[in-house]
Amino acid sequence: GLRPQSLQADRALVDILNTMGGRVEVREDRVTAYPSRLHGAELSMGACPDIVPTVAMLAAAAHGTTRIRDAAHLRLKESDRIAAVVDGLTRLGVCAQPTPDGMIIHGGIQNTSPVELATFGDHRLAMSLCLAELLGARPMLDTPGCVAKSFPHFWELWETVRRANAEEHRA
Repeated sequence: GLRPQSLQADRALVDILNTMGGRVEVREDRVTAYPSRLHGAELSMGACPDIVPTVAMLAAAAHGTTRIRDAAHLRLKESDRIAAVVDGLTRLGVCAQPTPDGMIIHGGIQNTSPVELATFGDHRLAMSLCLAELLGARPMLDTPGCVAKSFPHFWELWETVRRANAEEHRA
């Protein structure tokens, strides 16, 4: 559903994935991202701060170090998204440090045990933290229902992604 010409900040994910070495196919009516070996990158997120939690999960999957900058105002959202993202990544076994305007993430999730993660009632944080499951982690979110603020059917669609991921790993 992401249109290549969209003015939404989510469109920036295509460029970020390309910067990190991802294989992304852009067509008139869809964008498809393929499994890829990602590498760390220096990323300015001032124009698209709402996707920082998702980009941080990409950085956790990447090889090397990613620096997310120009996003100090994330501390004033539904939660302090800088501190909250770093907390979630750290609980997942990722080496991550906050900076005044973002964070530094050294890729690699180490925790494959069930891990309780705080969403701070933040819908974007909840949706991004569940991505750790695709990397072998077992996140348990404290308030998964907070996604209803922006995406009431998220968990139904997420289940489709989970099933597809499980099938791919069985093959």
